[in-house]
Amino acid sequence: MAVVLVAEDEDQVRVLAEGIIQEIGHQTLSARAVKEATTLLEGDQHVDLLFTDINFIGELRGGIEPCPGSGKVAAQFPGSLHDRR
Repeated sequence: MAVVLVAEDEDQVRVLAEGIIQEIGHQTLSARAVKEATTLLEGDQHVDLLFTDINFIGELRGGIEPCPGSGKVAAQFPGSLHDRR
């Protein structure tokens, strides 16, 4: 079982993504904003995969901010960027 951080500002999309991920047997963590995602990634909880929106409302760099190499999080893990459009 993997731990997947779902970072998405739209509630319906986040809940749907979490449901699908949990349905296939993985644990999810949830973040509604880049700051929340970054805090979770920098915390003690292990994260195997980041599933993030690349178009966070009101965020300059969107979901790209918490990704590896952004300078905010040094963790190395696979990521999945998405946009509903």
